Amino acid sequence: MQRFVARHRLAGFKFNPHFPVNTLQIMRGAVAAQHSGCFEHYVDTLFAAMWERGLKMDDPATIAAVLATAGLDAEA
Repeated sequence: MQRFVARHRLAGFKFNPHFPVNTLQIMRGAVAAQHSGCFEHYVDTLFAAMWERGLKMDDPATIAAVLATAGLDAEA
């Protein structure tokens, strides 16, 4: 993991204290984001929340708050 982080210059990376998390909800959100045309923004937002901010990304309230903060439609 350290080599991957170094190779891709992921300066903000930190291991998520809630790992492992159930990613089913955010994977479904990724499919919806593809259909909505905001996939790249969605992925960047969710990856930062999971791997830079260390948030609990299997909690529906946390997911919704992260999406809303990023200007994404959490309900969609």
